[in-house]
Amino acid sequence: MKCTNMQRSERFIEAYNRLYKYMDANYGGMTHQPYTHLLREGAKTNAVIKHYLSDLKAFGELRNAIIHEKLNEEIIIAEPHESVVKKFIHIEQVISRPPVIGRRYQQEVLSFQLNDYMPYVLEAVRDKKYSQFPIYYQRMFAGLLTESGIAQFTASQPWERVDWTETTVEEVLKLDSERYNVDFASLETDEYRAKDLFMKGKTKERASLSALLITENGQEHEKLLGIITAWEAVNLP
Repeated sequence: MKCTNMQRSERFIEAYNRLYKYMDANYGGMTHQPYTHLLREGAKTNAVIKHYLSDLKAFGELRNAIIHEKLNEEIIIAEPHESVVKKFIHIEQVISRPPVIGRRYQQEVLSFQLNDYMPYVLEAVRDKKYSQFPIYYQRMFAGLLTESGIAQFTASQPWERVDWTETTVEEVLKLDSERYNVDFASLETDEYRAKDLFMKGKTKERASLSALLITENGQEHEKLLGIITAWEAVNLP
């Protein structure tokens, strides 16, 4: 029994030491700053640390109790429960090796050109149940066409009668109020950072983030490699 307890403590401290070394290298300049200082600095730019910040603070307090509150060298008062050890190890691993969006969300994305005609878009809405389409002018990103934008265009027409065969994507996109509600991210963006982008989606220019478009380096002029919609964002950590 005592062996099991010691193993839990040792595993916890080993995870703590790995996490401290990682944070000191990335947020402390290898100057051996206090653990709480590294957490504060890390949370400014690391979405995983920010997400688990309260847990990480509690784990730091538990580490201090394990190290400093002993009856002797063999008996530890603050012995962590197995579930606590497993949770800390999981968080430490996610911080040092976070899941990136390219693994789950890299996919072929249906996009259109400004001079395409709307029947092609409407066919995709009907057959594939898609609701958002990146629009390009040659290789330049022009905006995001949404079902809401299509409805807005329809409502703007006399008697709501539209000859879609003569209507270009550009005409509809101009009236789509959500056309600029997008951000770009690289394949290596971690999923916690992506979730953070959706949560912080509201800016002066937009009410919310409708989609995150994925390219190799997160630049809008690059080839489109994937998309995360606001609906899919609920599946992010």
